[in-house]
Amino acid sequence: MQIENRKHWIDQIMDNVSDYELTAMFADLTEFRRTALLKPESTVRALDRIFRKQCGQSDTMLRVVEDAVLYEMARRYNNANEDNRAAAIERWKTQGFREVLLYKDEASTPILTYWVFADNADNLTLGHFDSEEAAREFIRQNGYTYGNDGSVIIASDEGGAEDE
Repeated sequence: MQIENRKHWIDQIMDNVSDYELTAMFADLTEFRRTALLKPESTVRALDRIFRKQCGQSDTMLRVVEDAVLYEMARRYNNANEDNRAAAIERWKTQGFREVLLYKDEASTPILTYWVFADNADNLTLGHFDSEEAAREFIRQNGYTYGNDGSVIIASDEGGAEDE
């Protein structure tokens, strides 16, 4: 799912920040978290000045700046990753593939337990779900077929995968 820019004043400012500047700010924020100090010429300080001017503030807004930088980095990463994933799925479909495998993640801390993978593509995730029923419904709705007999493949911390 693409995360769109909300057109909030923070987002409008962050739209003008380059990927290079975000990377520099991340390094500054990492150092700030470790030492509680920022260099006077820090890119984070420069962004803080822009935020304060926008809000008419004289007090520092470093936590707001930190949140804005981390959110923008995550948003851009997600969108780039989603574009790559969508293109890979389209390539997979145009090659005539429809077979999928259904995995159940029994690792130590699974959040989304069931994963639908393209059968003949390396780690191409088509969807992830909190129940087997939801995963099977996704497979049915998309017209996919099972690359195996339809059984659930168990994946665990031990690294192996076995049929259920």
